[in-house]
Amino acid sequence: MTATSVLPPACSRRRVRSAAVMLALAVVLGPACSGAASPEPVSATEAIRVGAFDFAESELLAEIYAQSLERRGLPVERLGRVGSREIVEPALELGLVDVVPEYAGTMLAFVTLGAAEPTADLGQTVAQLETSLASRGVVVLDPSAAQNQNVVAVTRDFAGEYGVRMVSDLAPMAEELAFGGPPECPEREYCLVGLRERYGLEFGSFVPMADAIVVAEGLFAGVVHVALLFSTDPILMDQRLIVLEDDGGLQPAENILPAVRRESLRIWGPALTEALDAVSSRLDTGTLVRLNAAMQQAEAAPATIAADWLDE
Repeated sequence: MTATSVLPPACSRRRVRSAAVMLALAVVLGPACSGAASPEPVSATEAIRVGAFDFAESELLAEIYAQSLERRGLPVERLGRVGSREIVEPALELGLVDVVPEYAGTMLAFVTLGAAEPTADLGQTVAQLETSLASRGVVVLDPSAAQNQNVVAVTRDFAGEYGVRMVSDLAPMAEELAFGGPPECPEREYCLVGLRERYGLEFGSFVPMADAIVVAEGLFAGVVHVALLFSTDPILMDQRLIVLEDDGGLQPAENILPAVRRESLRIWGPALTEALDAVSSRLDTGTLVRLNAAMQQAEAAPATIAADWLDE
């Protein structure tokens, strides 16, 4: 799963704090890598440390979480973009980070090293995730309706001309169509591999494309007929595009939900849960597309975008 490519510069203090987290993580993981016993979690701090992955959507979600916590009188320390999941997940388990916005399916696949396969069933995916996290000192709270997952898109004109509404509708004509998407798409389970295995789709050709804007331009120009986008890409605000229904359930549930240290819940009590659940209860995919668009257009800093949405 890949998020929007909006990458506004982080302030220097956030970079320092993120670097500090990575340094501390390296220190505590060092003995474990040499065969020593697993390190003990870091003791609690005087504030709830909210971290993000190293892309813009995650940074924005973390800021929304942080402000929702502050509005309930809870102290917050913003860590900014801590790094990739390979850094953030151990940091969460070790107590270097307290709260992170996560994606259900991707988190499940990561923490189980692929042993548990996420499905399109959100309840089943979250239940497996909760079980997998039980021994790690981490819990996930209520999932939101917002998802950042792979989607198959066509132009509205194409859908109208050929009567296409669902992915399976492409089957009779796939061999005559060009498919566009990221260069790695032909080898990815949730891209061409899955489309072939789940739907029997064998496209006539594949055109590698660098990003969502290039993909959309390719669709509009007729260079490709069908393409892979991501459900929170701001380009999907363009009414000339439509997303086909994944009627075969290929894409796993990637609902955004807070991952939280169990110890932090004990320390800060129901107020922490209520603050984060309040965000999840309002957040949907359409809203996140709009917020990502504001980030991409550099309309305002993440803090301003987050505050404006919380005030709506």
